[in-house]
Amino acid sequence: MEPDRFGYRSDHYIVTLRDSWLQGLKYRGLGDIKAEIQVRTILMHGWADIEHKFGYKQFEDVPPKLRRSSCRLSALLEIADELFDNMREEREEYIGSLPSIPIAESHIISEGSNNHFDMDVLQFILDHYIPSIPGDEVLNSVLINKFNEEGLRAKDLMDAFEAINKQIPNINDILLATHEQIPINQGLYALIVMAISNDMFWEQIRKDLPEEFSNSVDQLKTKAMKKMTKRRTKR
Repeated sequence: MEPDRFGYRSDHYIVTLRDSWLQGLKYRGLGDIKAEIQVRTILMHGWADIEHKFGYKQFEDVPPKLRRSSCRLSALLEIADELFDNMREEREEYIGSLPSIPIAESHIISEGSNNHFDMDVLQFILDHYIPSIPGDEVLNSVLINKFNEEGLRAKDLMDAFEAINKQIPNINDILLATHEQIPINQGLYALIVMAISNDMFWEQIRKDLPEEFSNSVDQLKTKAMKKMTKRRTKR
């Protein structure tokens, strides 16, 4: 597309089957068949869909009175595409800047996020401590909100994980043993860890959660606390 033109942008590829594939029975005789693959961004796909609804197949089809508005809108979508690309690259750099050294020894996370939780920092911590447990973006988002409301830092969650792992080495077994009754995911696991480590935090947020959910956390917390008490008694 010329530098002074705006509109639909897409990469189109004409493809055929590989010669080696044509040797097999499944594809034999299909060597003359061609297919077109169109590669475009989500925004450009939306733009193409809108143009098709209007019935415009090319720029010349657009009435002169509408061409100005069409070009302006297309230019905005092109800028949005570039900004999304920049945002993706910045996010990859941000995630890459999170420490690869032992997490408990680092203050980079909390300092880098100005002591403020965000989804990438929380996910980084959860994947470090409980990588084999499935995630839940909805609950993680709720946790971020609650943690920030209560003034908790990323370092507080790391410290809680470290303390619980030392005091209840088999906490994974305790929580996962109840998986059939109470499905465990990363967000719920982190909430239980903070509830055990910080009674004040739990009392503050439990009243804002659904009663059934709070009761489930209480059950798991009680089981873990009993195990912790037994361990201390044996010592």
